[in-house]
Amino acid sequence: MTPPLENEAVFQWTVRSAFGQRRKQLKNALTADGRFPVEWIQEALRENRIDPQSRGETLSIPQFVHLANTLSRIDPAKGQNAGK
Repeated sequence: MTPPLENEAVFQWTVRSAFGQRRKQLKNALTADGRFPVEWIQEALRENRIDPQSRGETLSIPQFVHLANTLSRIDPAKGQNAGK
């Protein structure tokens, strides 16, 4: 079941980044523009049990929603996950 989307802009960014360049691993694709630090991307992938070396086309829509929801809870002002 697909969870409710918490932040459409972050979801769109996540999907766009994952598919923005051909054959790029998720960790590299999601850190390419510098929006989130590498450590935050790695933590979000780990929290959602997504292999950082996987590629965007291997994720389901619910996985993208979970990943985007995790990223949307990160509080850039505090430098930590706001949901913890």
